[in-house]
Amino acid sequence: MYYERFSMNHGKASECLHCGLCEKNCPQHIPIRRHLEEFAALYETT
Repeated sequence: MYYERFSMNHGKASECLHCGLCEKNCPQHIPIRRHLEEFAALYETT
């Protein structure tokens, strides 16, 4: 339920453009794009 409310204003994980800017700016070098794909598969229903 929290994810549904959050994504209403901020977009869904599946809407990621895979541009890589987030990973370039991440000081911890987290593979954000991969994690967004996994998150979308778990929490988004079609």
